[in-house]
Amino acid sequence: MSDSTKDSDATKSMTVHFKLKKGKNEPKKILLEELQEHYGMEQVQCLHEVESKSLAIIVKKNCDTAEIMKEELWSKLKETDVFKTWEEDRIIVVHVDNHCSYLLGDPYPNQ
Repeated sequence: MSDSTKDSDATKSMTVHFKLKKGKNEPKKILLEELQEHYGMEQVQCLHEVESKSLAIIVKKNCDTAEIMKEELWSKLKETDVFKTWEEDRIIVVHVDNHCSYLLGDPYPNQ
C-alpha cells in the first residue's frame, strides 16, 4: 500500500494567488517575461485586478509532483521580483486527473 497524498501525483497547472503586501503600492505592470521565456507564452497567464488589489499567475506545465512544480516556479517568480510587492495567498494545483489540491490558503475565501 502506498503512502501517497493528493499533492504527490502529476500536475498539469498551478495557480498562485497573491495579495498586495501591507504598505506597498500596486505596480502598474507585472513583469512576466522570465516566466514566459521559461514556460512559453501560451503557458503563462496573469490576472491582475486593480480594484481588489489581487494578482493570480497561472502556469500550465506537466510535472511529476506539485512540490517539484512549486520549487521550479518559485525560483522563476523570484527572478520577476513579484515577491517585493506581493505575498502568496493561495496555491491551487490541477493534477493530470483533473482533481485539485491546495498547497496554501483557503479553497473558499470570503465564505
